[in-house]
Amino acid sequence: MKIKYTLKFKSICPSDKDIIDYKAIIHSNGRNFTLVEDIKKFVENFEKEEHFQEDITQLLADQFQGKVVTYGTHQGVKIKCVIK
Repeated sequence: MKIKYTLKFKSICPSDKDIIDYKAIIHSNGRNFTLVEDIKKFVENFEKEEHFQEDITQLLADQFQGKVVTYGTHQGVKIKCVIK
């Protein structure tokens, strides 16, 4: 079974302290599912901490063991990160 989780969250940019809105898509590995509550709890601290988008993408991929795509816009530049 393939499952795709799509969520929105915020984080603080370490470079200029700007608050960035992110969208993430987490693809399940096909062997199990993830509780929505676990995803929400995991990203909750991103709003209080400084992270680069690339690091957030890696953290999500490590935690949920699947392909992760994140989207963000920083200073007018749209950024897409993918970890398979």
